[in-house]
Amino acid sequence: MAWSTDEALSYLRQAWESQRLAHAYLITGPSTRLLETLALGLLRLVNGIEATSLTEIKHASTTLIQPLGRIRTISIDAIREFEATLQFSPDSSAWRAGILFEADRLTHGAANAFLKTLEEPPPQTLLLLLSEHPEKLIPTVVSRCVPVALRPDPADHETLTDTERRLLDCVVHRFLEGGPGVVAAFGLARDFSALVQESLETVTAQFEKQLAEETAVYGKTTDGSWLKDRKEFLEQAARSEYLRRRSRHLELILTFLGDALRSHWTPDRHELPDYRESAAALAAHHSPADLVSRLEAMATVRDQLSTTALEGLILEAGFLRAFG
Repeated sequence: MAWSTDEALSYLRQAWESQRLAHAYLITGPSTRLLETLALGLLRLVNGIEATSLTEIKHASTTLIQPLGRIRTISIDAIREFEATLQFSPDSSAWRAGILFEADRLTHGAANAFLKTLEEPPPQTLLLLLSEHPEKLIPTVVSRCVPVALRPDPADHETLTDTERRLLDCVVHRFLEGGPGVVAAFGLARDFSALVQESLETVTAQFEKQLAEETAVYGKTTDGSWLKDRKEFLEQAARSEYLRRRSRHLELILTFLGDALRSHWTPDRHELPDYRESAAALAAHHSPADLVSRLEAMATVRDQLSTTALEGLILEAGFLRAFG
């Protein structure tokens, strides 16, 4: 059964108040916003943490583990570093919390290394595994967690950023208004690359500002190795955030094509209501079989980009199959 975030939080609150809160939950759903909202609500309940995003949390009791590196994985080293923090007892009231953001990005070795902690964590430990793609997790991880599935929230339809709307407008202009073909495919690939590059520059600037602020505060009280390690970490975090946004852009294109396919059978149901008319117009010009083929091509792009860094080549070849 899938819950709304409010229903899920009510369920978890009842477990907390009756002292039956499990030590590990696998929270799944259709968007990172929903997963993050529930995780923040549970941390507020358990430790009184107030934050609007997981990355804002500075509480000593809470550790955020997220994918890093060029292919965005959670490594065995990251898991071992987190497990080491569990050996330090929290204060008398706080729970030690670990949040695995995009837990499906665990490498096979990291997942296996995490099994013992998942099964027998120290007392007053809360482990939250957040994933939009739980099918990618190994069964032994899934079986050690209490599942909490979230259903789509209509509010998600209103959370498109300006960049995301520009991307969808490019799809409509190039593919729907211009028609499929080589020109549309390569033009859209260039548009996509330009927008994700813009995202990279934005997140890089954000993390450079954070590094400058931390250097001003701690630069004279710590050795050079700390600053070097911190710089490396923030560079990896910036790259990871950029790749997350790139993945989000690909999912939006898949959602738009999916809306066009649904228009053939359920014209009143759309994940992107602001683009309802465009999706219907696309459905009028493309058969279900054709749209399925294009969806499969974009899904291949998404999957290939998650395992390799050959971005330019994959985008050009994939967009040619999807929009050519």
